[in-house]
Amino acid sequence: PGSAVTSLYALGYNATTIRIRWKPPSIPNGLINYRLYQQNTSFELNASNITSALLYDGGRTSFDSSNLEENHLYFYLVIPYNIKYGLVGPTSILINGTTHEDIPSTSPIDVAATPLSARTISVTWKPPLIFDRNGVIISYNITYYSSRWMHGNTIQVNGSTTSAILNGLIPFTTYNITTRAATIAGFGPSSAEALATTLQAAPSASPVNVTVTPSSARTISVSWQPLPLRNRNGIITNYNIFYFSSQWMHGNTLRVANTTMTAVIDGLIPFTTYNVTVRAATVAGLGPASIDAFATTLQSVPDTSSTNITITPTSARTISVNWQPPPLRNRNGLIINFNITYYSSQWMHKGTIQVDGNATLIIINGLIPFTSYNITIRAATIIGFGPASGGDLVTTSQAGRHTKFKLDSFTIYNYVIEAINTMVFGTARIPGAPPNNVTVTTSSARTLSVTWKPIKLRERNGIVINYNITYYSVKWMHNNTVQVNGSATSAILSGLIPFTTYNITIRAATIIGFGPASIDSLATTSTASPGMGPIIDRLLLVNNNSVQIDWQLIPERRRNGIILGYHIIFNNTKFEFLDNRTVYVNQTNTNGTQRWFFAFNLKYFSSYVISLSAFTIAGAGPYSFKKSIETLESVPSAPIVNLVTMPGQLAASSFVVSWNPPLLTHQNGIITKYKILYLLAETVNSTNNTIVVLGNVTHHTIYNLEPSSNYTIQVAAATSVGFGPYHNPIVHLTYTAVAPNITQSPLSITAAAGTDITLQCRATGDPIPTVQWLKNGKSVASVYDIITRPGYGRLFIKYSNTGDNGTYQCQFTNAKASVISGAANVNINDGNTTGFCLGVITNDIRWPKTFNGLTVTGACPQFVKGNTTRSCKLNIYNNPTWAEIDTTNCESSAYSTISALSQQLDSQGANASEIVVNTLASLTTNRKLYGGDIVAAISTLTKLNRVTADITLSQLDKLAKIQSNLFNPQNKEGWQFGKKFCRRSTNTPDILNNFEELANKATLSSTNGKTTMNANNLDLEIHDIQGSLATSDFDISSNVKGASGMQVSLPKKAIQDGRFTKAIVVQYKTLDEIIPNTVSKISNTNPAGNAIQVNSKLISISFHSQVSGNISQPVRIVLRNTNAVTNGNGSIENRCNFWQPKTSQCGWDSSGCRTGSESNSTHTVCYCDHTTTFSVIVQDKLNQQIRIEIITYICCGIAIFAIALTILIYIICWRYLKNTLSVITVNLFLCLLIINILVISGLTATSSKPLCAAISVILHYIYMVALSWLLSHAIYMYNATFKNKPKSINILGQFILACVIVLFDEIIVYDIIYGRVTGYHGNLSSGNTDSKARATIIINISSMRILHKIPRVNSSATDDEIQINKQVLQKSFILASMLVMSGVFFVVFVSTGNIPSQYIFAIINMIH
Repeated sequence: PGSAVTSLYALGYNATTIRIRWKPPSIPNGLINYRLYQQNTSFELNASNITSALLYDGGRTSFDSSNLEENHLYFYLVIPYNIKYGLVGPTSILINGTTHEDIPSTSPIDVAATPLSARTISVTWKPPLIFDRNGVIISYNITYYSSRWMHGNTIQVNGSTTSAILNGLIPFTTYNITTRAATIAGFGPSSAEALATTLQAAPSASPVNVTVTPSSARTISVSWQPLPLRNRNGIITNYNIFYFSSQWMHGNTLRVANTTMTAVIDGLIPFTTYNVTVRAATVAGLGPASIDAFATTLQSVPDTSSTNITITPTSARTISVNWQPPPLRNRNGLIINFNITYYSSQWMHKGTIQVDGNATLIIINGLIPFTSYNITIRAATIIGFGPASGGDLVTTSQAGRHTKFKLDSFTIYNYVIEAINTMVFGTARIPGAPPNNVTVTTSSARTLSVTWKPIKLRERNGIVINYNITYYSVKWMHNNTVQVNGSATSAILSGLIPFTTYNITIRAATIIGFGPASIDSLATTSTASPGMGPIIDRLLLVNNNSVQIDWQLIPERRRNGIILGYHIIFNNTKFEFLDNRTVYVNQTNTNGTQRWFFAFNLKYFSSYVISLSAFTIAGAGPYSFKKSIETLESVPSAPIVNLVTMPGQLAASSFVVSWNPPLLTHQNGIITKYKILYLLAETVNSTNNTIVVLGNVTHHTIYNLEPSSNYTIQVAAATSVGFGPYHNPIVHLTYTAVAPNITQSPLSITAAAGTDITLQCRATGDPIPTVQWLKNGKSVASVYDIITRPGYGRLFIKYSNTGDNGTYQCQFTNAKASVISGAANVNINDGNTTGFCLGVITNDIRWPKTFNGLTVTGACPQFVKGNTTRSCKLNIYNNPTWAEIDTTNCESSAYSTISALSQQLDSQGANASEIVVNTLASLTTNRKLYGGDIVAAISTLTKLNRVTADITLSQLDKLAKIQSNLFNPQNKEGWQFGKKFCRRSTNTPDILNNFEELANKATLSSTNGKTTMNANNLDLEIHDIQGSLATSDFDISSNVKGASGMQVSLPKKAIQDGRFTKAIVVQYKTLDEIIPNTVSKISNTNPAGNAIQVNSKLISISFHSQVSGNISQPVRIVLRNTNAVTNGNGSIENRCNFWQPKTSQCGWDSSGCRTGSESNSTHTVCYCDHTTTFSVIVQDKLNQQIRIEIITYICCGIAIFAIALTILIYIICWRYLKNTLSVITVNLFLCLLIINILVISGLTATSSKPLCAAISVILHYIYMVALSWLLSHAIYMYNATFKNKPKSINILGQFILACVIVLFDEIIVYDIIYGRVTGYHGNLSSGNTDSKARATIIINISSMRILHKIPRVNSSATDDEIQINKQVLQKSFILASMLVMSGVFFVVFVSTGNIPSQYIFAIINMIH
């Protein structure tokens, strides 16, 4: 065609079909067909895809490409071609088409639901597998539903996202969640249900029916009912009862367990109204408070006495008492009365007066003048009296005389009153001495008790009206003076500084003034609690739950004593509890101005408010200002709770595990994940367990379990720090298994070659059965695109070919049974197979239909890198046939390591030899090696030989194992192609010689002159043979399995001549199965190109130090034939051969070797003038086939026609031509006629052994007869030319004479060529009659030429006759020469199959 097709387009027809249309080319140039090519990527045609991309080959201008992937882009081009001549036209433009979308065939995968909070769940998923999407995913529907509360909904998200947040959920509720993917065509199936339980939340309602009842002055009883289940939002962990009095700002929170519905609140203030609320709590926090319930505690006796008591003597017999009731906070009820008690210890005079509760003043009458009374007041409620007041002392006034004067009215009088000392009757003065026996006693931290005795009467100098007590602290410069009544003999000094020494003096005073001070009395106040709290400088986190607290020392002035230690309050605000710790000073550290303390074992992941107070022996001081700090996370300190299991949807092979997180107080952080440990109960002490690590979910389904089995399950929670303890194991028993039930078998299909085919099968069962595809009853290789999931299998055949024909089945297997589906018959029709190697599956590699002469590439077997190649070639019958697979570029996992060893030798040289040998031995043991691996190993071993001068026997033993591993029969495929047994270059040894060179570098340590090493696939022997000092022949024999009777002998003289000191013999046990059956290019082993076969084990021999050239006497090798060959078997023969490793001549060769006459059916004896690797080659003569070219048939046919026409002319004109020369000529022509007939009809008749032999004998005989008639013709012409012209001739005699000469020639030729020249090498082509014929022809031609040059001696002949005879003789010489030439080329083409030789023979024979 002169132009490409036009109007080419491709449109999606449905989800799996694209319709392609085009118009014929504008210049068709004859009848045309079209080839339509399809690929799923943009492409150009080349040798690698011209077969695989072909979709349609025919005369239509439209085609529907079906069984395509949904929503997939495909590329197309069309090439027209001439039907008659096969001429290909221009390629069309590349177009594309896309199949329609379909609903997804499967659901999203890996759907996981994770609770984020009490009302939200995070849902994640992965899109359906790419081949199941069937289009662009535009949206997802996420459906959630709680069967417990009948709550659910469906949300839709964009198709580009793979996650969603579900909001508005009910706390602590399990939701079933499914997802569906949608294309533009609609929604696909729903995913399997994912279960997720929302986290707990604080309760959303309060407890109900809260009742409060006062039970005493300081207690209230509280009762309530639980809140509704729907509002609990989790597991109720406790109840918090909050009570508060707004009157006194007094309250607290009481926490009780979740199991009780009553509580008693104690420590309350009497006669106080409290409002009480109750709140329920989960691990997430507290719910709302209940409605306030009010209760008032009962009355009690007052806590304190009356206050602000003022006692004043109003006369010698009356005292005024004034007071205020106890503070309202301490009355504990309604004050109904007061009792005022007075008592004089001097006169034992006492009494009690009770007044109304509203009174605050009373005058006590009837007292004794100038007497001290102790007065106390007690307040009373309806319950009773409270404590008495402190007991204040007061003294009534003195009683005295008085004189009445009559005074004038409205007159101002001045009075002077003078007291007269009744003792001395003199005028009053200041006391003359201080008080006596002053005693100061510490009564408290802020008070000192001072007592004294009055001044002696004579030193009073009057009435002592009061005393002044002065106290003074030198340390703190604190002083004051207290004045007391003159009648007092004690006083309390208050307002002092605690833990301070005071100097105290007392002075007495009369009305005149103060007398002298007493001697200083020293007293120290008691220790008090510190006057201020420490100041916290910082809180420093030492580790996850330890804090360093730094604080300033309390100023000494405020310490109020010796600081013994500190009370530290750790208020855990997260969990609402206090941790009080007492720390003594010696447990802290100080630097003089600061102290610090390490607080350990705090609650992890908590917020702490920390304060501390110092304490002395008197008690604790105020607390410091508070500081906050948060501890870090740790692993949970307790296991999860409420661990349960239930059967899964597949109860025999799965179960669902659910649990709740550890209690909040034990979580020690945010729970981020869980792990599930499960194992069969009977293997509980085994390490064969399974651990599943999950996200923050509280349920999980375990699959792939054994039916009817007990499993122990444990679950542990984790924070970001790690996992906590496992829950105690629980046991779950799985159900009995259910056998597979096939629900869909693959369907049979008949299709044209190149069609894509999809087979599917499905089955149910418990456990869900696994699936394996079978083809023709055997497991399908990895060459197909196979997708298997539990219960489902899909097999996709891309660009099907006849190699895919067969029956396909699915085998479903579970613990109960194994079931095979119905068979799908796949029948691929291919109408275009001429010149192609058909598609085939070999060695797990799928080879497409390939045209003769092309090489295709296939992927190496599974888990092996690289590509293989395989060629389609013509066999001897001109039929396309697949060649062997070339894995040279295949590299197993060992390849990179072997290559690295080679690089290590490059960088380190011989220093790396030990590690290289050890590693290579390990890498090649029990491992299948591919072509690339073997190439790398050969390279490494060759390089090792090059860089290493010496080999230890230990290394040599490992090298023998490496060589043995390489020749493991499982590696046979890897040795094919790439000429791996040949030299890489002129100076590089092949793999066999390389091993012997390495062995030669080993130093022998054996005392008997022999070292033997044995490996699985070879035996190595190294012998010391003494060189020129050798005293005996070298002779060894073998008992290797399959090679018993093998012998090697080298004469002593050859050892001496070669000065051989070491002999290395390697007997290979498996190499005969691996080494190629190829012939060296220079070999005469198989000149006809017939099939050959290695027929013995291989033995490799080398002698060192080697001399140049061949050994002086042949080495004798006896090899055991693998297959016996009898001497009388004319169809096959054994020949001695050696492996020629030269790069350009690589193959089996027999040069320098001959087969000994003593050979028999079981053993072959070889004599060779060199050493290398030897074997017996068997040649199957029955496989010889001579191919006759058309030109040979044509030329021989013309020759037969010409010869037959000539003979016919002679017969017709015989009466005129009858003479001796005509008889010779006709006989010669008859021989030539028979020879030509046998050439075109008999050479190919090799199928029958007797017929083949008969044709060979006849052909040889007729050819020799022709030569004899030719010689007779020469003799006749000689006589006719140089002697008297004969009147008649004895034809029989002439012919016999010619036969005798020819026979003599053959004897001479055999003796010269095959006796003396070849010597012990043996007959190069024993029995080859063509070789003898060639020699005979040469002698005959030489004789004729000599006769032609002899001077004329026949004087009787006329000049014309002589001239005619000379011309005839010259023409005879030319014809004889042409006969010789045709015979030479005939022998060449028959023996070698050389096509040009056959052409030359046919042309010369025709001209002749």
